[in-house]
Amino acid sequence: MLSALMAVALLRQDGATLELYRGAPLPARPTPQARYWDVADATLDSRLPESNFGGMAVLSGGPGRAILIRFGDLARAIGPGKRVVDARLRLTVFDGKAVAPRSVSAVLVPWGEGPARTIETPEPAIGKETPAPKWSATWRFRRAGEQPILWRGAGATGAGDSKPLDGWKAEAGERELVISGLAAEVQRQYKRWYDNHGLLLAFDEPVAFASSEAPRGRPALELRLEDDPPKGGPDLSVTYIERVPEYERYDNRNAYTYKEQNGHTAGIMDKPGSADSKKWPADGETVTYIAHVKNVGDAPAQGFFFRWIVREVPGASSQASLTLLPGQEATFKLEKPFKNLHTDHRLQPIAFRIEPTGPDANPSNDCVEIQENALGIGIWVEQAFYEKFAQEPNLAGSRAFEDWLQEQFRLWNGTFFPYSRFSFAPDGILERTRVARITIVPNGTLKGGAHLPNDAPTLIYDGEWGFEGSMAADGYIASVRRQADLALLHELSHQIGLIDLYNMNVDPSRPDGTAGKVRLKADGSTPTRGFYDRFPGLMGGGDTRNEAMVPKAYPLPYEPWPDAFLDATSLEHTDLYAATDAFALNSLLGYRRGYFGEFLYALPNVIVVRAVDLAGQPIRNAELEFFQMAQGVIPDAPPVFKVLTDANGTARLPARDTLEPEPFTTKTGFTLRPNPFGRIDVVGSNGVFLVRARANGATEWAFLKLWQLVDAYARGQRAAQIRELRFNLPAMPLDEGANLAKERFVMDSASTQPADLAKLVDGDRRSAVPLPGKAGDWIEIDLGRDRPIGDVRLWS
Repeated sequence: MLSALMAVALLRQDGATLELYRGAPLPARPTPQARYWDVADATLDSRLPESNFGGMAVLSGGPGRAILIRFGDLARAIGPGKRVVDARLRLTVFDGKAVAPRSVSAVLVPWGEGPARTIETPEPAIGKETPAPKWSATWRFRRAGEQPILWRGAGATGAGDSKPLDGWKAEAGERELVISGLAAEVQRQYKRWYDNHGLLLAFDEPVAFASSEAPRGRPALELRLEDDPPKGGPDLSVTYIERVPEYERYDNRNAYTYKEQNGHTAGIMDKPGSADSKKWPADGETVTYIAHVKNVGDAPAQGFFFRWIVREVPGASSQASLTLLPGQEATFKLEKPFKNLHTDHRLQPIAFRIEPTGPDANPSNDCVEIQENALGIGIWVEQAFYEKFAQEPNLAGSRAFEDWLQEQFRLWNGTFFPYSRFSFAPDGILERTRVARITIVPNGTLKGGAHLPNDAPTLIYDGEWGFEGSMAADGYIASVRRQADLALLHELSHQIGLIDLYNMNVDPSRPDGTAGKVRLKADGSTPTRGFYDRFPGLMGGGDTRNEAMVPKAYPLPYEPWPDAFLDATSLEHTDLYAATDAFALNSLLGYRRGYFGEFLYALPNVIVVRAVDLAGQPIRNAELEFFQMAQGVIPDAPPVFKVLTDANGTARLPARDTLEPEPFTTKTGFTLRPNPFGRIDVVGSNGVFLVRARANGATEWAFLKLWQLVDAYARGQRAAQIRELRFNLPAMPLDEGANLAKERFVMDSASTQPADLAKLVDGDRRSAVPLPGKAGDWIEIDLGRDRPIGDVRLWS
């Protein structure tokens, strides 16, 4: 269903018009595959004032109800230098008929959509109300959970909760409601991301619309745009917020012990530096937050009002009566007790916001928000790069590198983390990141793969990245200045511990063993099989499909096998993080960084494979040989182990030695135990098995990847998993004497007479039949029922 929606959107995204809904394709930002995800919506219901409905497929309005809806990430979706001249909200009727709203209001404060629904989520019902998930919106609360934040008036109706809009119009058709006249409000949301809290819709009559969780008919924002040339003059920017003191992360230099197993050398990080040092401020420890305000424009900037906002509660406004020349900076401090809260890093926001008293070219950089427990990323930039970047406007609408960088972090924190959702992560990834400090350094300072001063880490940062002056001349700036830099987010993801899951992709090889990743020789030639992950995420592999409505014990196929249940289940994939990444980041909440890929140790205690044919029937008495990847390829080496399937097609895989005398546990809580892969390499370069199956006189191949087993662990299969391997093999021994085609119906593309074609299936191999021979011609023989290809042999 979504493919049809996407096709419609592609027709409309011509540069002047744009249609946004959850999952909509974005036109070439930065690739044709980029999609839009940041849509939040929820019903508020006075009959169930403590319940959150954000994960439901329907938005319900009417007496005692209200609908919240927000379209975020507008800077990336619209792009810089635009003005919204027309905006329409289109809602599709879920049940009943469309009616016009009584009021349309701008929401003035943040609220939470709540988690996606899973198969285990109880549906709220009168008399069966359950506490709302933390940080989600209900009739009473805009942020539920521990230390909830109330609406000032129930249903978001209080002064300061929402403000009615003027000039809107509604057209209620038979199957949809279109609300127009929203251009001014959407333009405000586009230019001031920090004031974009969406819309509140109130109805006098009952109505039900499809939500952004629905498989079709999702709420859509239709925009007409025109160019809006950038303005010159003063431009005050909140460039970043730093924290003092900072403490050291784990040091991974010289921290690994390497050992060789089956032709592969893998290390474990058993000697981390700074292992026992303090990692976080103590709970209640006084810390200082320092906001940096810089004039990034080309004329002197007058003073401004400013305020700190802690946990979404604005502090007192103060005035800075000063003049900042272009390039000048001022800093402002906030001291407060640190709150150690490492179960969810979304819950402790701190923001600094300014309101310029004079001209200001760009309002989008007047606020920065961080999370108190977020991972800190240090940013280094050489002077030549910084100056080159400032020559033209960027994605944030200014010319400042700092503003562009903060926009990348807003995309990271506001889209990639919260919308990477799975059964075990219905709220997405709960980690957050912050720009800890931006340091401009002389040209030639930055070295190495991460572009750091003298290629040496600064351990107070969880991760670091630099921008060398030489990058200013190689086209990089031009390619990313006006859009999201997904390559940067990929590299920053490495900095916080994620790995290249594409290391476990297998490029197919030629029969002579050249090219590709398979070097194994079998019966004189190399198997020409490969396996690319079909639904990869930002790290190049894994599975991004949200399987929240699939029972946890149900096996997820990773290849297009027919499955009646899954074919009827919504398994939407994204271009965000894969399930393996989400599991890793959520498992590492509260741990400082330095480790890398150790989450690959999280495997079910017992791993059983079940060999089945293409129809899902068990293959009995099959010999399975497991050839393990080593140094990133499948070498020409003997199998590391063999198993034989039983009457159910199952076989338990052996727990192989890790070359450690006992289970090894990292400082971050992951334990390497004996397992089928042996000494697991944390970058995944020995994390693939090419499996050869021999059964019923035939041979076939399949792949088993390490991340698939990590995903099973994440989904709750921790004691054991039965992993299905499908082979193009007959489930039973072939009856060589059985002619499946004898006297069956035959037809071809040339409409040959059936009597002539009947000679093909008369059982006489001497019969001659002229067949169509043009490119694209075909012949079809009815075999009585669907049969796996391995069940059939062709005779000529």
